Amino acid sequence: MARTRQKEVKQKQLNSTTVIGWVLFGLLIVSGLINVFTILSIQGLKRTVNEMRDPVNNYFSKKLDVMEAELDEFVKTTSEDGKSPYKGDIKKLRKQIEETRELWDKTSRVSGVRWINLYWKAQSAQEKTEKAWEELRARHSP
Repeated sequence: MARTRQKEVKQKQLNSTTVIGWVLFGLLIVSGLINVFTILSIQGLKRTVNEMRDPVNNYFSKKLDVMEAELDEFVKTTSEDGKSPYKGDIKKLRKQIEETRELWDKTSRVSGVRWINLYWKAQSAQEKTEKAWEELRARHSP
């Protein structure tokens, strides 16, 4: 009887050790899967950013083209005898449009962190240009 109790105790000890081992092994597997998932996610993000770069740049470049066409039309409608009362503002806005377009061109040639920094700079310039255009139109409207 004493021997059977000792065997039962040994079996219980082995079972608890085995369970601890399997739990640690399971945690190791889960940790490895998390690492693999993280690495694949980062690679996917890099690919997504690179795929997004050109369409985003094209979208904002087209917005600038439309803004420039509207500005040309604005000059035609507001000019009296070929001279516009907003000549200085129009010249400044054209310069802003050109600078913004150059920033978008730069963003299409770079990648990685530099692209992100240039994107935010170009986005800020785009917003300022759009705001200046809206202010100019608001001043002209009666």
